[in-house]
Amino acid sequence: MYNSMCLHISFYYKEERINYLNVILNETSRYPFQVDIFINTNVKEFDKAKLMNYTRGSLIIVHHDLKDEHGHYLTWKCRPIMKSLRDKYDIFMYIEDDIAVPLNAIEYWMKYKDTCIQNNCNLGFIRIEHANGYQYCTDFDNDLYKQISRNYINLDSTRFIINDSNPYCAMWIYDRSEFIKWTESEFYDPANIMKRKIKRGLEKLTREKSAYGLHPKGHGCKCFWYKHTIIPTEMNGLRLNPDCRIQHLANNYIGTHMSQFQFHKIIKHN
Repeated sequence: MYNSMCLHISFYYKEERINYLNVILNETSRYPFQVDIFINTNVKEFDKAKLMNYTRGSLIIVHHDLKDEHGHYLTWKCRPIMKSLRDKYDIFMYIEDDIAVPLNAIEYWMKYKDTCIQNNCNLGFIRIEHANGYQYCTDFDNDLYKQISRNYINLDSTRFIINDSNPYCAMWIYDRSEFIKWTESEFYDPANIMKRKIKRGLEKLTREKSAYGLHPKGHGCKCFWYKHTIIPTEMNGLRLNPDCRIQHLANNYIGTHMSQFQFHKIIKHN
């Protein structure tokens, strides 16, 4: 039984992106537990009146002074705050400011995450965008990150597919137990991650890498926390469970190499 979530969002202030925050607030209002939202931003004067009235929990604006740092480091600033709160909440989630995680995706995580953890696997999500009545998967193209191959494992009467292409989805979510284990490991503190860059090939901390979490390609290197990122399937493995979908609100990959495959065609046909 989950009673509370700690949700952190990194928001490098741009007026035109405030609407994304309101979509996120609206989605979060549907979750079946208290959700305290922390918006990490680079500006002191953040007018909360531009945000919708949020009543599912606290809405906290956290200012980070970046005058002597590159703006991309903002995405890492929430890490110490989240760690300090690790005994207070049941669930911890981080999302980029244009990622909407609908209620059905949260229910999907609650349903499958224990099975995945017990089998040393990471439960996967797929970012999608909409165009002309179709849903396209972001983060997959015809060159670097291809369609998902048909490599399956069966767990608790469910057929999962291994996302051997690109598990990145601009967010992560863990229960308290897994989150505490992470914060006590070498894979949480950015300073420790930087020390590993020579061994693991990490050249720099970019804004996107903070959203990798603990999946097998996290932080631009193999962290060996989980064996695989897996997604439950339907139709005897021919389709992904549709509840794995989260929405990329910017919708700016449509028509580019980053959004080549429709959601129902993301599994490679042999």
